[in-house]
Amino acid sequence: MQSAAATLHELAQQLWTLRISPSDALARTAGAIALSGLIGLERERRQRAAGLRTHMLVALATAVLTIMAFEVVERVAVAEGLAIADPLRLAALAR
Repeated sequence: MQSAAATLHELAQQLWTLRISPSDALARTAGAIALSGLIGLERERRQRAAGLRTHMLVALATAVLTIMAFEVVERVAVAEGLAIADPLRLAALAR
């Protein structure tokens, strides 16, 4: 039986090296917009700043940039032969 650390390491390697399919990217983006819309509705109901549109736009931008970071890091890792790369540290690859 494998240790928990070994299992987590294998899972992490699989997650970082797989490409995100278009349907998965669309589902993640739609989920981010829907969940942020709930927060925005609640804020508009209480008449607070940064309501529905603001939250939905921020969630859309964040989801798209995160998906793009995963794709860019995966492509750079394959091109340069890197074993593991952190997709959320996109700026570190620009050196």
